Amino acid sequence: MMTVHTRGPNVAIIKNFGESKAIWAVKMLESFTSLIKVSAPEANIEFFNAVTDLALPCPNTYDIIFLTGGVYNLALEKVDPWVERELDYIRAMHLKAPATKVIGSCWGHQAIARALGGEVAFVTNKHVIGTKLERLTATGKRLFKAETLKLPHFRMRRVAQPAPDAVALAEDNSMFYYPSRNIVSLQAHPEFTSAISRNVLDTDGGAFSGNMDEDELASTRASFDLRHDGEKTFATLMGWALGCKELKVTA
Repeated sequence: MMTVHTRGPNVAIIKNFGESKAIWAVKMLESFTSLIKVSAPEANIEFFNAVTDLALPCPNTYDIIFLTGGVYNLALEKVDPWVERELDYIRAMHLKAPATKVIGSCWGHQAIARALGGEVAFVTNKHVIGTKLERLTATGKRLFKAETLKLPHFRMRRVAQPAPDAVALAEDNSMFYYPSRNIVSLQAHPEFTSAISRNVLDTDGGAFSGNMDEDELASTRASFDLRHDGEKTFATLMGWALGCKELKVTA
């Protein structure tokens, strides 16, 4: 049975892409909002744009901070000033707001890893797109009460080397818990619906689909319609962020 938080919390969502009226961008933020409200109906949600805003949210005024996906290449040795500002923000956050919970997805997952001492690199064979199976570690199984999770992915880059403080929740560096920093991050997009995934692929200009033949493109589209564990995953992470679910590291 899902635990519902009825008072608050204050939630900040940091968008890691420029202002966009694309359908996928609008629907993704709507999905974030609706999924947060399932677990916390009275949540106060504010949006910030890391690319265009002059300041990121003051972390000690929020109970939960989400870092969204994005397209900027975090495998570059030297990054743009807005990216470096966010990496610094991630590094300092636990000092300013040790009780604030942070959840990063896709680009947010990679940014957290890089900020805390990990490495990001390109996927070496083909881009990872579609609904994929995540194999959980012992700690991940304890948290999600499952052996595996099926989740939507849009990935050109990956965490190649985890940060020293990272505890793996899934294989292939695809989900981490940072116990000393109250951070959980995952490469997947639990907030993506089939419609969002299809729109990303339809408007990506070939960034994801350029190396696919017609059969691969058709099977990828079909995978978006498969039932997946996005809502369950999001609810579990909200339960952790709200203090309703304990995350115990399993040796």
